[in-house]
Amino acid sequence: MHQHHAPVQYPRHFGIDVSKDHLDIHCLQSGRSWRIANSVAAVRRFIDEQPPLRDALVVVDSTGGHELVCCETLAAAGIRVHRAHSYRLRSYIRSRGQMAKTDRLDARMLAAYGQERQADLRLFTPQGRLQRQLRQLALRREQLVRMRTREKNRLKAPANGDVFASIRSILRALQREIARIEARMRKLVRAEEALDGRRRMLMAIPGIGSTIANALIALMPELGNIGNKQAAALAGLAPYARDSGKWRGKRHVGPGRPIVRRLMFMAAMVAVRHNETIRGFYRRLIDNGKKPIVALIAAARKLIVIINAKTRKCLTEIQMQLS
Repeated sequence: MHQHHAPVQYPRHFGIDVSKDHLDIHCLQSGRSWRIANSVAAVRRFIDEQPPLRDALVVVDSTGGHELVCCETLAAAGIRVHRAHSYRLRSYIRSRGQMAKTDRLDARMLAAYGQERQADLRLFTPQGRLQRQLRQLALRREQLVRMRTREKNRLKAPANGDVFASIRSILRALQREIARIEARMRKLVRAEEALDGRRRMLMAIPGIGSTIANALIALMPELGNIGNKQAAALAGLAPYARDSGKWRGKRHVGPGRPIVRRLMFMAAMVAVRHNETIRGFYRRLIDNGKKPIVALIAAARKLIVIINAKTRKCLTEIQMQLS
């Protein structure tokens, strides 16, 4: 999924605060506000009733998936949409000194955010049905893996036999469900020739197994269409400076996509043992005095850069075959 930069200037800016059942909408230039149902039909009606939307930038709140109906309906009508990053939006609202919080106020803040940051915002690009299905499965797998980890930790706590039996029963059920989801993801990826080619390419890289390959396809569809620095940032592996005056703080990674970051750490742990390029890179950092965790993060970052470059090459070859 390739996203592109929005134009620098828009004559109008709309903000949409999203909840499960309704949307609160605010136009910054007119000062008008609306509340409509969070449904395809309601959004389409609003588009027809509000011609100014056609040349506006619409900034939509990101609320764990409830915003997708709105974003996809607007984008399908040719309206420019940006799905706001929650962390950046909260930072912006704090910078404005906005303490009160209502749905209508949030919509106004979203519109103001769009006006002030429009030169740097990326437009929302709808995902295909298969890509969306893969992403949902990958997210569900992550939820189950976290549940499994919590249950495993409970096995270490003092308890009686009945409790341990209950925990083991839940662990078996979780393991079966994780395996079922992984099998479904493998089937979906292999059924699509382009995705299966990408999967094979990823698995040819030492350190990348089937589970991580399918997760990257699901959670980072941008790979191959973005620069290496951007790939590292999206994966949550780009270092951020913390300097002030003569003081030089430690670099930290984040925020990016936490699930991808965790998967890349896992891949890097394998790669430092079995991937010659990553192993040599890791050893040089250790020999230069870097702490193992710092060297591992750097190895994970180098690995995602290699993956991005190889994916770009793979996509280019596919385009040449089709042309």
